[in-house]
Amino acid sequence: MKIFGDYKKNEYDNLFFDELENKLKDVNKDICIYLGYPIIEMDNSKNFLKSVLICNSGIYVYYETNEEKKTYKRFITKVIMDSSDIFDLYEENSNIIIYYTRDQFEQIVNKIENSTCVFSEKNLSELNAIIQKSFGLTKKDERQISNPNSLGNLIKQRNNKLCMFDESQFNMVYEDTNTHLRVRGLAGSGKTILLVKKMAYLHYLHPELKMAYVFYTVSLKQFIQNLFMRFYRDFDKVNDPNFDNIHILHSWGSLKADGFYSSLCKTFNIEKKTIADVISQTNKFGYVCDDLLKEMKKINNTGVYDKIFIDEAQDFPLEFFRLAKSVLTPTGTIIYAYDELQSLNDSDMSMPTKKEIFGDEPCNDVNLKICYRTPNQILITAHALGLGVYNIENGKTKWANMIQDLSTWESIGYEVESGQLDYGKDVTLVRRKQNFEQFENPIEFSIYNNDIEQYENVCNEIFKLITTEDIKPEDILIIDLNSISVNDDYLLFKNEFYKLFEFQESINDYLANVNIVNRDNAIKFRIPNSIPFTTIFRAKGNEANIVFILNAHKMNNIYSFARNRIFTAMTRSKFKVYISGNDAIQKYIDEYELVKQNNFKLSFKYPTKTELNNLKTIARKESKTATSFAKVLENFKELRDNPELIKELLLSQTGQSDVEGLIGFIENLFGEKTDE
Repeated sequence: MKIFGDYKKNEYDNLFFDELENKLKDVNKDICIYLGYPIIEMDNSKNFLKSVLICNSGIYVYYETNEEKKTYKRFITKVIMDSSDIFDLYEENSNIIIYYTRDQFEQIVNKIENSTCVFSEKNLSELNAIIQKSFGLTKKDERQISNPNSLGNLIKQRNNKLCMFDESQFNMVYEDTNTHLRVRGLAGSGKTILLVKKMAYLHYLHPELKMAYVFYTVSLKQFIQNLFMRFYRDFDKVNDPNFDNIHILHSWGSLKADGFYSSLCKTFNIEKKTIADVISQTNKFGYVCDDLLKEMKKINNTGVYDKIFIDEAQDFPLEFFRLAKSVLTPTGTIIYAYDELQSLNDSDMSMPTKKEIFGDEPCNDVNLKICYRTPNQILITAHALGLGVYNIENGKTKWANMIQDLSTWESIGYEVESGQLDYGKDVTLVRRKQNFEQFENPIEFSIYNNDIEQYENVCNEIFKLITTEDIKPEDILIIDLNSISVNDDYLLFKNEFYKLFEFQESINDYLANVNIVNRDNAIKFRIPNSIPFTTIFRAKGNEANIVFILNAHKMNNIYSFARNRIFTAMTRSKFKVYISGNDAIQKYIDEYELVKQNNFKLSFKYPTKTELNNLKTIARKESKTATSFAKVLENFKELRDNPELIKELLLSQTGQSDVEGLIGFIENLFGEKTDE
């Protein structure tokens, strides 16, 4: 039995709903009970059903007054007319809908227990989807299938499966939010979907409220805007939302578009800072948020937003949360969602606690345990590689990272199969819940000798997928882990790509295109008939059925940083992931084999608290090293047309007096003789 919503009109209803739940909890039927939902808009008023119960024997609607019964009848009739199959059943037998009062309670319980089935599993899924207004969760996959056994057909079947919210998701969207709300979940658990759906629902109910939706990844803007319009149409088919009260904003902002920070600067007439202004700061965004907050304290701030939705919250510093909290109206609240393991932020910080953000103000929790995007095989492997669970050196685990709070494992859907989930103890963790069927061979590794060989073979695989496996360009995402040289890599890759994909009859006609998504072209992520080629920093928050991860060997010497990137890249995939690089990725392949040998379970000895603190310190240092290294290489690339200047810089930094000394320094450093 699944219970959606918690609306209880008064004490009398409380007793009734509790009794209903107790009577039906042991009934061996798939029962969904909606309390205080769905919303009914009729005669210019918005009301709620007190209770509607759906099971295979019918639809049961509870009412108290004849006026309620009339209103509910009109609404339920509209619901069943949205499905031709269910409407046909209703025309044959109108008794599939039962309206009842408290006096008829025992009869209804008896009928539910003993009635024969009238609804199929498909009917029930469709009814729940209509009631929940969850059709907007997916777009119908209408691809043409040439081979019933193709990957494209498997993807189509999964994409066209009717979607509905589980209880945690539904209640997160539709329950009243009078307090702050923290949403925790893995990549693919629906965090972004739920935040946007809740904002659309609240805007429909209360169009006068001012709301902001803030995200970290620039390339998410297009996706969030489209998603919001889709979800708003679930509630209002005719009228457009009032975008004077809805602001969808990148965190900082850019020359082309306002962000949360820059729009507040404009609102309070305070000069905004750019990256160039804070280039020496480690925590750049935290610095500008704190600076703005100090300036705002000098003026009268009466509150800007009633609700602030924060996506990808793991990438925001504490100073941002304090800034967001400061611009709330007196009754305003923050709703934020995060997956701490996905943080790619290079600052010296971790996800702030509720206490740090809100002090003594209440903040409720929603834990999303089911992953609706990534198959368990990919997700568990991503965790194993990202954390270093099976990276054993000299009989000891070489950890890259680890969840600090033990309770997080359960909140993201893992269960203890054996052992003890405690610091310093042996434990085996397993994921049992999966919303879709497992897929055979969802991860493929490939080792190449050089970039051209890698790109040529990846292009060949993509060509095969599109021409023989019913895969569309829009199914694919390419993530280059060599983010420093993404522009150069893209040019090499594009050259190999168009050798394969151009038609013979016209050099201007292509079977598919490839488009780069980088700092200069960060907004437009998806282009029809084109495959995005991007870095992990632009890909985060986006997803694709099939993900190709290139240059997985890059930055491997910066251990925790590299492992976090491979984890985040893998969890972009909804169906299959290809990982390629040089022979350094053999380590990943060996660890994947251990994951499979352990039947996709995580078996390890949990680090002690001391070890966890050391891991955290090392990870922070490595993140700073990676950032510094990226800056050095970026500057070095700008100098490559000036070899004399490069020589002078290298001599200066290594303390050598001539080129011969520099060569000797490099030979000693790497323990090998350089080519003449």
